[in-house]
Amino acid sequence: MVVHCYGRYFRIHQTDKRLMFTRANTEVMKEYKKTFDIDFEFRQVGCLDIAVTKEEYEQLKDLIRIQRSLGDNEIELLNKEQTLKEMWNLNPDLIVGSRLRKSDGNLNPFLLCRAQALEAKKFGAKIMTHTK
Repeated sequence: MVVHCYGRYFRIHQTDKRLMFTRANTEVMKEYKKTFDIDFEFRQVGCLDIAVTKEEYEQLKDLIRIQRSLGDNEIELLNKEQTLKEMWNLNPDLIVGSRLRKSDGNLNPFLLCRAQALEAKKFGAKIMTHTK
């Protein structure tokens, strides 16, 4: 499980664009994972966006309302107990609740870059390192 507590307030009015790109990017990464020879450590382990104040929890509610209005039916709002059930090792004195998407994840960007370069070479691309 990936846990983060930042970034949710930046350009909230562009949530629709971020959601569109996130969905498209996830589909591309799934296809890469099937076809690339190198494992770039793409793992869909889920992501909790933690709220540590009541104000943040209310903001998560607003963000989820926006996301759902845009067709994101996977996103979930969790209360404190549900959050601790997902990630039991968080400090219960600091948690108010969270936002969860189980299909979110991460990858190794350096291995992804290498994998993309090697795939491009198969189609005739020249990889030129240490050049301007």
